[in-house]
Amino acid sequence: MTSINKFQIGAIIGAVLLIVLLFIAPKIGNPEAKEAKGKDGENEFSMQTYIDSLKKTLPKNQTDNIAVQEQLLQSARNPQQKLSLLDSLSKLWNASKQLSVAGYYLEQKALINNNGADWNNAGNKYYGSSKFGTNQYKVVWMTKAIECYTKVTELEPNNLEAKVSLGVCYVEGTQDPMKGIGLLREVIQLDSTNISAQLNLGMFAVQSGQYDKAIDRFSKILLMHPDYIEAYLYLGQTYASKGDKKTAIEILEKYKKVNTDESINTEVQGYINELKNS
Repeated sequence: MTSINKFQIGAIIGAVLLIVLLFIAPKIGNPEAKEAKGKDGENEFSMQTYIDSLKKTLPKNQTDNIAVQEQLLQSARNPQQKLSLLDSLSKLWNASKQLSVAGYYLEQKALINNNGADWNNAGNKYYGSSKFGTNQYKVVWMTKAIECYTKVTELEPNNLEAKVSLGVCYVEGTQDPMKGIGLLREVIQLDSTNISAQLNLGMFAVQSGQYDKAIDRFSKILLMHPDYIEAYLYLGQTYASKGDKKTAIEILEKYKKVNTDESINTEVQGYINELKNS
């Protein structure tokens, strides 16, 4: 996701986000989000019903545009025309910040092309929706993301980033987190320098209170990739969570020396001050 993805953890937005993430990230294998179930326990979720409900929340000009594209898609006979319309619909829904529907149309595109890139793009959208959408449909989107990433790994067995994304989804969105951990460890065995896998394993170790394991992961990242300076933030926060404020401050000070973004450095200094005064 790797979710590192995309939406994966490898993309660092800022120091504050990283620090907060380590405190509030959900515990491994959160099974609490539920789908709507029928009397017989079967899933009643309908993507079309869901899309129709979302249309009611959009401005008329957007729904009109979507309706035109949908009509063209229904009448399209040329495969290339269908692919173009599916791509267009995905972009329209993405612009409306409805990642799940954008992912749905990318999935339809992948069903035609059946290539790794399209399946991966669909998986990214579904994963993003599971992270930033409402909990009501979290299981739905995470399940779809797993399906898409699984397709990628079947078509491209050497695609380690897709395997990382799949592993992250199993850890974050199923009751079988160890399957995801196993996938991440497989990636490490194949490529010990893989930042996404090392970073995710470190983050999950923090979430489960295994601080020494997390410290080992983040330290390895800095050893193998000295230019990946954001790892200092993860490492510093992990030491702070462990209760070793002195080492945490030393590491965060190192980050400030190599980071050139003064706005982030200001935020980090604020956190250092909190550690000193706590």
